[in-house]
Amino acid sequence: MKRFLVALAMLIIAINAFASIEGPDKFRADCFSEPIRAAYTITNDFSGKVVFTVTIEGIGNNFDAQIVPEKLELSAGESGTVYLFIKPCCWTKPGIYTLALKASSVKGDFTKKIEFEVTESRKVSISIEPNTVQLGQCEEKSATITVENRGPIPETIILSLTSETEIFELSSTELYVKENSKKEATVKMRAPCKTTFGKDVAKISARIKGTEIESEASLAVEFVDKQKIEIEEKTFEACNDIEETKTLRVKNAGRARDELRLSIEGPAWIELEQKTLSIDANDEAELKLRFKKVSEEGEFKFTVKAYSALYDKETTKELGVSLRDCYKVAIEKVSGKGKACIEEKSLNYTFRLSNEKATEIKLALAISGLKGTLDKDAVTLRPKEQVEVKAKVDIASEKPGKKTLTFKATSAEFAETVTTEIELEDCYALSVDASSLQKEIKMEVSPQLCPQSKLVVLEATNTGTKKQEVKLSVSGMKWVYLEPKRLELKPAETKEFYLYIAPSVTEQAGSYVGKLAVEATDYRKEFPIKVKLISVTLPEKIGIAAEAEIEETIIEQEKTVKAKITLQNTSDCVLEVLDINAERFNVRFHPETFTMDKNASVELTATIYLGKGYDKNTIKLPLVILTDRGIIRKTIVIDLVEKTVAEVPVEVPTPAETESPAAPAPAAQVVAMPLANIIVLLFLAVVAIVIIILAYYAYTQERASKEKKEKKK
Repeated sequence: MKRFLVALAMLIIAINAFASIEGPDKFRADCFSEPIRAAYTITNDFSGKVVFTVTIEGIGNNFDAQIVPEKLELSAGESGTVYLFIKPCCWTKPGIYTLALKASSVKGDFTKKIEFEVTESRKVSISIEPNTVQLGQCEEKSATITVENRGPIPETIILSLTSETEIFELSSTELYVKENSKKEATVKMRAPCKTTFGKDVAKISARIKGTEIESEASLAVEFVDKQKIEIEEKTFEACNDIEETKTLRVKNAGRARDELRLSIEGPAWIELEQKTLSIDANDEAELKLRFKKVSEEGEFKFTVKAYSALYDKETTKELGVSLRDCYKVAIEKVSGKGKACIEEKSLNYTFRLSNEKATEIKLALAISGLKGTLDKDAVTLRPKEQVEVKAKVDIASEKPGKKTLTFKATSAEFAETVTTEIELEDCYALSVDASSLQKEIKMEVSPQLCPQSKLVVLEATNTGTKKQEVKLSVSGMKWVYLEPKRLELKPAETKEFYLYIAPSVTEQAGSYVGKLAVEATDYRKEFPIKVKLISVTLPEKIGIAAEAEIEETIIEQEKTVKAKITLQNTSDCVLEVLDINAERFNVRFHPETFTMDKNASVELTATIYLGKGYDKNTIKLPLVILTDRGIIRKTIVIDLVEKTVAEVPVEVPTPAETESPAAPAPAAQVVAMPLANIIVLLFLAVVAIVIIILAYYAYTQERASKEKKEKKK
């Protein structure tokens, strides 16, 4: 029943929600004709009074339209009239437009469709002459654009062009044309120099400014090849035993000057003497081809290429050459070494020349690559004759390595060479590494010191190719000892020898110079040995002041303390610390050895392993410092409770020690957990336990309450 009542109510509303618009629905006009005037009747078919708002849709900016009145108040069944005044704008493009007269109210909206045909009143046309153009590389042409205004008023015409390429250019993009008149413009076309042959079509449109009224025409451009390079058709003849130059003609049969890059493909013995060529249009130029000397004979093909970078175009021509043997002089090495020692100073070679052809040949002779002389500078060879030439080569100033000796015979027609590979060896080369002797060796001498010595290690290397015997000797200082005094070295073998410098403690102070002499085959060299002896006496005072601070205390399986100790050299000399340790304690020092200048300080890290059972509040750490001037003892007391470190007088003084105890070192922070922090942690632990107990108590109370309620139920 509910659904039926709802449907019935909706049906009643639909029947009552009805209204109508009556009036014309088709018009035809242009912007110069009189405006359209039309009357429309709106009837209220609703059951009550309704206010209608009347509008027109679809006009956009193409029409000028007015509706009066814009509102009608109509009682049930009452009708009213509205008037429509409308005319198309002058920029409206001819065609049929669909408009809608709309009456809107609280009861709903209803419309009446109107078909409005805008007739042609303003018209523009365009033509292009010629409309088809052929362009070659880099070529420029133009076409004439004629624009006609076929309307009743003057017009401003906008020209535009669309194309897939950028070869077009309009002379003007805006023309003012009087009514029923024509005006011309120009479109220029310039083909790229690097042209892809084919076609392009440009669309040129003429549109009346401020409207959509336009006309369009097409301009077709065909890209053709107008740049042509012609290479002469030719077959060459050449001799294979001389170098010859031949010419080849190239013509520019195109329409413009061209720049060519030249190349050749074929046998390696054919070369172009020039790599580029400039030719004006309809002009010719000559290429020079060099045919080098080879041993080959027969017919050969090769290709000459001329590439135009300007026009991105390559022209090729396949040519031929007939190669024959015109001259023949054979040169061979008859005698002479291919491998020698530079110690030989000079070498002798013999070359034989043979004329294998039936023509007498005059030859000029020379050698290159190595210095030398020939027993004759020129020869004349009759047909089939042989002549021997002797060469003496100087190698005294040459360095080891591979060398080439070139024997050359030159005639007016050709040149013939033969090259000999010679490997020169430095058979008895020796290298001595005495770099450790470059600096002066300083040593101290004193009856109060242990005798000082210096061992110098040197090396001798046989860099030659033969076995060598090396003799060694020392002079100038009787307390410089040499071992061994003789070395036998194979090629590439290295051996050490030693200088032991050991002056007596009673030797006089001063600078001494000796000599180390090294001798071998074709080798002798002396190396200076410079030694400076310094007389010293032990200082009256040696000592070290110590300071320390606790870095951290580690309590694990065993108690460990890490401390920083600063030592200061209070002696009147440089001290070399050879070792440092702590009696009765397991202590690791870093570093253990070092050198201290006068008044200089060195910081050490001491890691003290006290042991699991150590329960004292102080650590009495005895330091034993071994120096090159004697032993120094220091005792440091570390107070683990007060966090202080102090130096106390030495327990066992030594004769070398005359230093008074150092003042206590400043207090150091012990990296251990303070008591206040431990109390805070205990307090937090107690609070956590109380919170857990209260939470458990609340949980048990709530559970007991639930069980009690369930029993009552």
